[in-house]
This record gives sequence, structure tokens and C-alpha cells, in this order.
Amino acid sequence: MSSPHRTAPNKLGYEESLSVLKSLNEKYSAIKSCLTRDTNLCTSKVKESEFNLVYDIVSQIGILDGKAIHTWVCGLKREEGQFYCVTIPFQIMKPRPFSYKYWKLASDSDRVVPVLDSDSMYLLNFDIESFKVESEKHSGGSTKGTLEERIIHGVSRQIANCIKLRATSPPASVLVSLLGYTCRSCQVSVCNDVEHRCWNYSSSLVTLIELLRSCDNFPFFYGPNGVTFNKDLNGRVSSMIPFIVYQLCELSLTSSVGQIGVACEQGLVECLLFRCQEHLFSSTFKSKDSYSRLRGVIEELGIFMRRTLENGIIVNVEPYQPIKSPSSLAYDDVRVIQSEAPSYWNYIKGYISYQSMGGGVISPDPDKLTLIQDSTCDDFLFKILHEIYYFKGNMLFVTGVAALALKDSAQGQRGYSQPLNDVAEYIELDGQKVPVLMDYQTEDLRRLYDLGLSLIPHTVKDAHNLESEFIELQTTNSSGMTPEIEKAERQYISDLMGNKADARLVQNVRKTRIVDVLNELSRGLSTKEGIAEAMGLPGKAGTRIQVYRRLRLIIMIRSVPQASGFLIMRALEAIYSQTPFSTSGKNTGDVRDMNRVLTISGTPYYKSSNDVKGMDASTKKSQLLFTLSLAYQSYSLERSGGPAFFLGSSRDIRNVEMVKYYKGENPDPEPELKAITLPQMMIGYAIMYMFHQRRLIDGTFNDEVDVSPLTFASGWWATSAQHNLLGCLSMVDIQNELTSGNSQCGADGRYVTVLGGVAGDDQVIGVKFTKSFSRDKELQYSRCACMMLEQRMNALGFICDPSLSLFSAEFLKQVGTCGAPEGLDGRICVFSSERGDQYDNFGNVRYEEVLGIIREKLSRTRKPELWTPWMYMFGWVLGIMVFSFNAKSGHVRVHTRFQSRRVYVGKPIRHLLPKFYQALNELGFRYTEWKDRDIQHIVLRMGPFWMCTDEVGVPLPGFLLDDGDVLPPSSYLTTPSSSVTMVWRRAFELVGLKRENVIKDYVTQLPDGYVLKGKTVESGRFQNLKLDESTKKSLEISQVLARQYYLPFWCYVDIEKLRDSGVLAGMVVRGLWRGVELERLREVSPIVHQWERVGQAYLDQKKLFESVRASEHLLNEYRIKIPSRSVYAFKIHAKVEQAITEVVRSDEERGRNVEQMILRTIKLSKSIDNSIGGRFRMSMFDAVPLRASFEDEPHGGYFWMGYGFPIPKRSVVGYFLSIFGLPSLCHCMTIPLLVGYNEG
Repeated sequence: MSSPHRTAPNKLGYEESLSVLKSLNEKYSAIKSCLTRDTNLCTSKVKESEFNLVYDIVSQIGILDGKAIHTWVCGLKREEGQFYCVTIPFQIMKPRPFSYKYWKLASDSDRVVPVLDSDSMYLLNFDIESFKVESEKHSGGSTKGTLEERIIHGVSRQIANCIKLRATSPPASVLVSLLGYTCRSCQVSVCNDVEHRCWNYSSSLVTLIELLRSCDNFPFFYGPNGVTFNKDLNGRVSSMIPFIVYQLCELSLTSSVGQIGVACEQGLVECLLFRCQEHLFSSTFKSKDSYSRLRGVIEELGIFMRRTLENGIIVNVEPYQPIKSPSSLAYDDVRVIQSEAPSYWNYIKGYISYQSMGGGVISPDPDKLTLIQDSTCDDFLFKILHEIYYFKGNMLFVTGVAALALKDSAQGQRGYSQPLNDVAEYIELDGQKVPVLMDYQTEDLRRLYDLGLSLIPHTVKDAHNLESEFIELQTTNSSGMTPEIEKAERQYISDLMGNKADARLVQNVRKTRIVDVLNELSRGLSTKEGIAEAMGLPGKAGTRIQVYRRLRLIIMIRSVPQASGFLIMRALEAIYSQTPFSTSGKNTGDVRDMNRVLTISGTPYYKSSNDVKGMDASTKKSQLLFTLSLAYQSYSLERSGGPAFFLGSSRDIRNVEMVKYYKGENPDPEPELKAITLPQMMIGYAIMYMFHQRRLIDGTFNDEVDVSPLTFASGWWATSAQHNLLGCLSMVDIQNELTSGNSQCGADGRYVTVLGGVAGDDQVIGVKFTKSFSRDKELQYSRCACMMLEQRMNALGFICDPSLSLFSAEFLKQVGTCGAPEGLDGRICVFSSERGDQYDNFGNVRYEEVLGIIREKLSRTRKPELWTPWMYMFGWVLGIMVFSFNAKSGHVRVHTRFQSRRVYVGKPIRHLLPKFYQALNELGFRYTEWKDRDIQHIVLRMGPFWMCTDEVGVPLPGFLLDDGDVLPPSSYLTTPSSSVTMVWRRAFELVGLKRENVIKDYVTQLPDGYVLKGKTVESGRFQNLKLDESTKKSLEISQVLARQYYLPFWCYVDIEKLRDSGVLAGMVVRGLWRGVELERLREVSPIVHQWERVGQAYLDQKKLFESVRASEHLLNEYRIKIPSRSVYAFKIHAKVEQAITEVVRSDEERGRNVEQMILRTIKLSKSIDNSIGGRFRMSMFDAVPLRASFEDEPHGGYFWMGYGFPIPKRSVVGYFLSIFGLPSLCHCMTIPLLVGYNEG
């Protein structure tokens, strides 16, 4: 193919793209049938299947021209009948011109600030064309120029960073949404109407189409520099368009999987357009609290039949009725809008709009909410309450400029009056008095503090391993270096290494947390002076963007202060973990925390979801002294024994430091000398330097901005532990007060049990009763307990935002209503991400990230099976690779900028292409070529089921066997390994049972004593199973069936069908891109080994030795190779290696990556059996029932006759078996189970 014009590198031309899009339209019915898996895969015609035909078209979406996509979308026809009336506001269609009036210079500094409020920290709605004119006047702006130049630069960065994409480009995202959306009709029945298009039944997609029609080209693109508006646009274009496009994509997906109804979807679309008229995020936050008020109104109006976990309601199930017309269900959805919108959704939208414009609480109008008042069906009320949450915010990451709103996001907040305290004990460090024991004046705080002291464990657990634990916790995240430190480190590494390319790689690795800690072991952590100096250095601040939440400032902590944070975190966790209110430790919660919120919501009493406002910013010295002094006392010499903690200390002796000690009650005390431990000394320095100056590296309107030293370090490890401790102690104190009979509940409080959970600033509390009381008293006492929590937090100096409810509770982004979960997935985005750092990665890597997000949503979705079409849609679009080379010279070409022709020219590869193409055929890749002038483009695609492998695990479609039988499709619940190893094996072995007989004949004809791969049947593995009395041939046959022998690959699978389906390509694709990463490790090995040796010395030496011995034993005895990252002895090596491989690829590496990929493809094609054969052999095991003897069982019939149970590797079943064993079985090939469960 050829084309005289291309709009972007590695993209099809305009005409070729239109041709592909025309095929998409013509094959729409077939696409939907394959996505919903209504079409079965014929096992005898895999290559000619409908899946392959559809895949060849859909997989090209990622390389289509943006203008062609825009042309195609604008030409889409509506079906007969006007389903959705979309009116895009004038302010979006004709936005106001750009203006400088929203920013000014601060009166006390040379810092750009907003004129009126913090609205302009978020991107405003204005005309992009007028902004381009102003930008050209000032040459793009600068952070050091005039006010106008700084504003231009700042707004340009706001536009570029407004969206961070996860996997698909903006044009591709639009097509994915249009083709992936499934209306209700197509969810329950195959649609035979060739004119039917599901997108006509989604108000989000109808609006998206209309929005694109208002532009004369696709409005924006995304590249390495972020969002870029199309230079070929004419007329006014709103700066809000990227937000609108991606919110509509997320809404259509959410509606397609049944999370929201079509009426709610239309309400959310109109709410979105309303908010975008001025500034999306500011308008959203103004109405943030109204959703909870509205939920409260609905809860009061509705009648829940099931109020507790013990009671339930059964409703009639509607009988199945044949669908009269393909779109009848979709038409029903339209009628729902006509019936519900006037009486319900319009009221909700009006309510929220009123709130966003500054209105107060308005009384509900019963006439507008008759549907709710008349309802007695729990499911309807659950649905309404669930959908209200989506009005709380947008399914977008809230991007903005924190430097424009330091007051809201970065400065210390007053809170309530700070707790009054006296100091009971001091120590002296570097001439300064450091308080280490407190004495509180108020009774409540004294009681809380004494409670904390009483819960300190008598001995510090594993005190001898403090150093190794600290190192093991390090990650590959940024270490928070300031620019000055980065510059010094870069110079040091350049002088050390010389080679500039290698030095740049090491410089980037040096900034990671794990490597920074390894360097500090011989610097800041080696002396007292080094610790004190490192503690007092200026810190660095960064920003954190989230969904539904304001932009937040994150204080990044360097490694030495983080060491003290580790000690404090460890001590405080030992205290609050003794209470029943501590959580799993994850900010998203797990099943234990979901169980907690369901239990609390299932009680028929008041419960409170308590949110502490600005807990980090409200934390002052008084609260820190409360918690840090408790941590200090935890490491006393009596409790810890003087453990080693760097500073050249030894694990074999008591490590103490003599300091001056003062009693606080003496006005002029004489100091005493007292021995303190090294952990106590580290905590003492943390108390000294708990607040110091930090800088936010801005780079938008300003170069950098000083942040208030009063801001608590939110990135400190001790932060979460400090918040958890205060919350847990408060709840324990509430329970103690109730039990004592001294609370407002009186003597009845003894029968009240507090239920609750604490995770940072997120708290939930409820009660249960051990004695029956009247309904009024139960409500009174439960409300009292909720109020007591707020009072405790107020006494500690915090302001709370409690949410009282009789029916629902929220905790860790999870909501329970009447004991049932509300699957809230609005804060999990599929199309966009927080950093966008994977967007430039390989397609298969991006897909695995998308799949991880989808699986996170699965646990929060009412209809999880509706996610399967989206798994396929994203897999087909991302299962593609494109690279280019010079057709004349054969050099690899790498594009360094989006839509740029500047390239790096790599090594010649043309002489490798014949072997490369042959290797692609062997591995099942499809490839196409096209030439653009002197540039040759190659597109690699993997096939429709490349993601249905044992590693990725997307469910397979149904199999149509040769005899006409149909093997049902696997589900999203099928374990990943089962996709090709159990389901696929079952399908093809049901077709050809003779294959197993071939294996039997192969084994039974072997001579006595024959050795397969160096292992005989007399191996120790059979002795462990006590099967010595069994015949050799029986053992060998059973071992073959258990997939233990390294027999020829053809014994297990049909290699041609794996090629034709794309499964083979999917199984090898991960290994194709490892070349550059391995080169990196070789290049930097000397300095890497130096880092590793430093860290290795601090690991637990006993565990290190035992891990090496165990891994060698498994390898030598059972041929089980444990991945190095799973062996304790190589923990440091694995983390440093991860840090090296995660560094963003340079342009030179991009070229080498293609070269290495070609070479590895050729190599892999020559050893397919060695590469992936073991993954089939280790994927299925036969469990023999206890009732049968080994010799008498018909071994060949385990699978088909139902005598055995298949145990896929890495499955939940395999995991439970590895823990609990098999008490009902006499043997189950124990060693094969271990082999299958590991990677092999």
C-alpha cells in the first residue's frame, strides 16, 4: 500500500484508513457477535473463522488516521426515531476567547496566583484558537518571563497535562467506545438486523458523535508531550473537549456493563455539559456534598424491606419472553427515560445544579419523587442510591496546578484548638531538648495517652531484623531528591563512569528509593552527624491526582528521614493492631474491610462514615508529640534489648547511646545520663526535625514554589500509622466508656458493642447490642456512639465531616447498604490514568494494565460477564506492533517526537528480514507492509486469541467440535492458566482421543531402565508418594498424563491451531522485548554489584542462607526453578534490576529494541517446544480418589470419566490445596502440583 500523504508516523493514510473504517461498518454485526461470543470457534476451521476475519479489521484501529476516523464518525447515520435529544451548550460550541484576567502576581512574592479564587488552578473553558494566537505572540511562554509569558506557559502545560492516557489514543478510544458498547438487546440475544447500531442507544455516544461533528477535524491528539490540539482546526474549539470526550467514553462503558441505567447516563451527560460551561472540576467540587444530602433524602423516602443482614426479600422473577424485534429492549430503555427523567432525573439534575451555584439544602418535593415513595422493591432503591454516587464527580483524574492553590492543598490548616500538654520527660540531642514523654491536662486526652502506653508490647518483635526489614520495604519509586542533590549525583556518576549513555541510565536509576537507600547506608545513616544533617535538608514536594478528589500536595521524604518513619510506623502498628479496628493496610481495602463495612451497614441502627477533613494539613506538633512519644517509648532498652540500626552498629551486642535526661516537672532540672537505643535516637531526631521547609517544583506558571513548613509530611511512612493510631485509640476509648456505664447511655452502655474501622482519615463506626432495647433507645444509643467518635477527634484538634445513616456505610471506597455491597467503580478509570507512563510502552504491556483495571472493576460490577466484550475489544486494538526502517539502507528508524520527522537511525536490519518473516510465520504472527516514500513500515498482529493465554487469561469463546457438539465458553471466573491449558486441551482432546493412546504406546514400548531427561521412575519424588510397589509402566503412564515428561510438543497440543488462533504469538510476545533490558543490566553491572553488596550485608543472614539452599534443592532434586525475584537472597538484586528496567527508554534504545526483537523472534521460532511446551505440561494434574488403588485406576480416563479433579496452576484451588492439603485423597501427584503452581 502507498499514500502520498500521512498525518502521523506509522499510521495508515487517509484513504486506506477510510477503507478499513468502511469494513468496520459492513462487518459491524459480525464484530458484535464475536465480541459477545455468540459465535463459536469451529475447531476444524480456526484460520477461516469469523474471529480471524473480524480481528484482521478491528486490530488496525490503532494505526488509523485521525482525520479519517473523524470523517467516518461524522457520517454515521441514526436509526429511525429520535431516541435522545442532545443539546450541547452554546458556551461549549462557541467558547469565550482566552483572557489573562484570571491570574496576577502575588503581592508578597514573584509568584503567579489566581485573581479571585482557586478556580483557575484547574483548566478553564476558553477558545483554543484565540489561545494559540496569544501563544504565538509570546513564543510559547516561559516560567521566567513577563506575567503574560508565564500565564501562556502555565496554561499550555495545563492543556498538555489535562489527560494522561492509559493505553489507546483519542481517535482509537472513540472507536473502541463505539464498537465496544453493547445495548440491552444485544446483551441477551443475537441481533440479525444489519442496520442496527448499538451506539444509537447510548446518550453518551450520541453526544460524542454530535460533539465531533461540531469540529472540522479530530480535535486533539496525545503524544510524549501530552495533549495537543489539532493545528488544522478551524473556528472555535473549547478547551474542555478532551475532558468531555474521555468522560463520555467512560460513561458509555459504565452503561454498557450495566452499572448505570440509560436514564442515569443521560442525566450524567447533561450534568457534564453543564459543568463544562465554566470550569469542569471547580463546578464539580461546588456540588460535591449535594449527592450525600440527596442520598439521605432518598433513604428517608424509600422503604427498605431488608433492613438487616438477617432479613431478606424475595421478588418475583419475570418469565422469559422472546424478543419481538432486535431493538425492543433498547426501545424500552428509551421509554424509561421518557417515564423517569421528568419525575426523577430532572429533579436530581436541578438539585445538583442548585447546589453548584451556591444553594443551600432544599426540601424534597414529594410530587417529583413519587417513583421512590411508591417503591417497595429493595433493588430499585439500591439502584437509585448507587447511581447517585456517579454525580459526585467525573470519571477523570482531577488535573490542575497545585502551586495556584497552596492554601487549599498545601498549607497547614487550623482545625480545632490544639491539645494542651506538658512534657513529662526530655532527652538532649545535639544541645536541644527533645520531648519524649507527655502529660496531658485534659481528662480525655490523658485517658487516650495512657491507653496508648498500656498497649505498647512488652517486647519488640524481631528487633534484631530492623535493618533488613527497612531495606526490604524499599521500592523503585522516586526518592524525592531536590534539583541541587540530583545535579551533584549526576556529576559524581559521570566522573565515575565516563560513558555518557551508560551514565544517563545510572543517573536515572540513582533517583529511585531502593538505590538511594543503598547509597545512604554508607553516608547519612553511618554517623550521628550524617543523620542530623540529612534530617534538616530542605525537602521536595510533588502533586497527586485522583478521581473525585481535589489535587493534593505530596511531601516526598528522603531516605534518612524515612528510616525514622519506618521505626515509628512499626511501633505504632504494634499498638493499634491489637485493637479490633485496624484494617488490612491497603488504601483500597480488601475482602476483610468489605466484610467490615457490610456488617456495619447491615445493622438496623445509626452508623457514621466519618471523614476527617484535611487530616495531614491539620496535624500539628501537639498531635505528633502524642504519637511519636509513644513510638519512642516502644523501643526502650527493656523492650528492645538495644537492637542494631545502622550507624555502624552490630547485631551481637547491645547498641546504646548515652544522652542527658530531664524530668519535666522540675522547673530547673539537673540532667541525668541515660542509655537510649539507636531506634530511640532516630525517633528523637525525627521529633527535632518534624517540620522544615519544602519546595514544590512547579514548572507551569512558576519554576518552583516554597511550601509551608507547617504542612505535615504526607509521604512519610509514619503518617498513615499516626492517623490510624489516633482513630483506633479513640474507638477503644469509646468502647471502654460505654462498658464502664459512664457515658450518655448510662448503665445500658454495657450492652453496646462498637463496630468500626480506621484507615488514615477514613473512619466508619456502628454498634450492635447484646441485649434488646426499645427501638427509640437503640437509635439513641447508636447515634450517641457515632457522636462520641467526632468528639474524640475534635479533642485531638481535627474537624470531622460525619455522615449518619440508618442504611448505608462507606469505608475505603466501598459502600454497603443494608448489608449488601454497592459496587462503586466510578473512581476506577479505564481510558485514562494518573501518570500516563505506560502509554508509550508495547501494546501487550498496555493491555495487561488495562486488563488489571477491568478485573478491579469486575469485583464492583453487578453484571461482571458484560466485561468480556471489552476485554476482547481492547485486546484486539492493543495486540499490534509497528516499526519502520529505511527501505534503501535498511536502518531502523525511531521517531523522537509526536508527528515529527526527526529520527534516530539505527543498525541495518534488511538482511534479517527474510529470516524474520519466516520466524513470524512459525510463531503465528500476522504481518503487513506498506511503503511511504523511502520508509518501509511493518505491522505485526498476534491474532484474535493472543490474550487467551495462561498468563493473561481472557476467557475463550465456545468451541464447535467436529461432531457438532459445542463446548461452552469459559467465563471471567476461569483461572488464567485454564484458558489454553484446560479449556483448549479439553476441546482438542475430545476431538482426538487417539492422541493419548499415542503417548501410552510411546511410553509402554520403552525398554526397561529407559531414562527420560535424566530422570527415572525410581526418583525420590515417587518415594515421597510411597508408590515404590507400583509397576514402572503404570507410573510412567500416569506421569505422562500428569504432564511430567518432556515429550514432544505435538503430544499435547495442535500447533497449527495455536498459530492460527494467535495463542502461540501471545505466549511468546513477552519474551521478544527483553533484549534491551538484559543489555542494560550488563552495561551497568559493576556499579550495580556495588549497590547490591552494600544491601546484601544488612539482610537477615539466616533467611538468606536458607533461601539459597531451598532453591538449589528444588532445582537439583525436582527441576523446579524458582524465579530469582522470589528467592530472599536475591531480593536486593531483583529490586535494583527492576529499577534499571523501569527507566524510560532512550531514542537509541528504541532502535536497539527493534533490532533485539527481530533477533529474539528468529531465535524463539527455532525452539517453540523449549519456550512454551513446559507451560502446557505443567498445567493439569490428576487427583486420585481415596477409594481407588493406584494400579486399578484406568489412568487414561481420569479426565473424561470424572475420576479426577483438574487443578490449574496459579489457581485459587491450587492455592488452597497448597495450604490445606488433600485430606480426602491418598495421593495426587504432589510434586506435579508444586511444579504446576510455580512458574516453572
